[in-house]
Amino acid sequence: MINTKKDSNDKVVITGLGLMTSVGHNAPQAVTSIRAGITRFVEVPEYEPIVRDPALYFPEPLVAAPVSGVTDGLKDVERLLALSIPALKEALLDAKLKDSDLQNTVLFIAGGQRPDIKAGSRLATVFVPRLASRVSKVPFRRLEYFPCGTAGFLLALQKGMNLLKQGSCTHCVIGGVDSWLDQQTLSWLDNLRRVKSDSNVDAFVPGEAAAFVVIEQQANAVQQSMKEAYAQCGEVIVAEEQHTIGTETVCTAEALSNCLKSVVDDLMKKGKEPDAVLCDLNGESYRHTEWSNAFIKVLRDARPAPPVILHPVDSLGDVGASIGGILVSLAAFAMKMDYVDWKTAIIWCSSDNGERAVNSILKL
Repeated sequence: MINTKKDSNDKVVITGLGLMTSVGHNAPQAVTSIRAGITRFVEVPEYEPIVRDPALYFPEPLVAAPVSGVTDGLKDVERLLALSIPALKEALLDAKLKDSDLQNTVLFIAGGQRPDIKAGSRLATVFVPRLASRVSKVPFRRLEYFPCGTAGFLLALQKGMNLLKQGSCTHCVIGGVDSWLDQQTLSWLDNLRRVKSDSNVDAFVPGEAAAFVVIEQQANAVQQSMKEAYAQCGEVIVAEEQHTIGTETVCTAEALSNCLKSVVDDLMKKGKEPDAVLCDLNGESYRHTEWSNAFIKVLRDARPAPPVILHPVDSLGDVGASIGGILVSLAAFAMKMDYVDWKTAIIWCSSDNGERAVNSILKL
């Protein structure tokens, strides 16, 4: 029986993590590798980027960050399932969730934001139910797919936190799963000049990953024996940017700045300062310009010294909708294990279509 009494004062905490990345096939391994700056970028001969420089006799090879040994030879739904199944199982095990708990657990998953992923498409309708059935014979209370791109994980997190506070579920599993490494997607990116190469530097290295985070109210976690939360989730603030990467106008970061300001102001009211900022900067000048403008407007004077800036795309390539879960996992894991002296970390993500989302992770 779910307790439907709303307790707005109860903290929402992270109790389980699960990751599958090119530099680690579980959360501890992936987090440690990212912190160490390990990369596994490789040439992918299956796709040849468009030759735009007539001086190039041979085409430049595609450099990417596949999860080798896991997704080899797979595509579409099966590729995403190969990434997701181990990561979701790890998160459920880490949170000590039993099969009986899943009846009161919602599963929200963020996915890629691309022309071929629309409501009613095979991927949008098949992926999440198939993943749930392969992980557990007990059905989750509710399933939902968020094809919202890079900000999708935080959008799903916002909805999950609201359901927990309303008493609509006891646990919420938030996931992000994405891969740029199929022929159709790579061709689409290449035509947009977004595939990084020696002759095209204003672009990104395509990657793939899966990230899952289990959240619940702290009172519920305390009742579970032998369960210690990683960190607390702050509120997620969302806005819509009008000057997106597909427009010719300059992005002045109005949406991201507003989100950041709301989160930072809330922290300052509580006597806290942002010790670190974890974000989805991926090497494209658009993202850098947006972040530079937002930083100057909001964070430049937020504390005596600038916060630490961490963007794991340097290790993973651009991993699309999974990046939000990876950022949250990095902050939560580091806080619990005392790897860093962070009491508060800010997470921000920007989707291509304009969604901007920011939240904070706080040490318990």
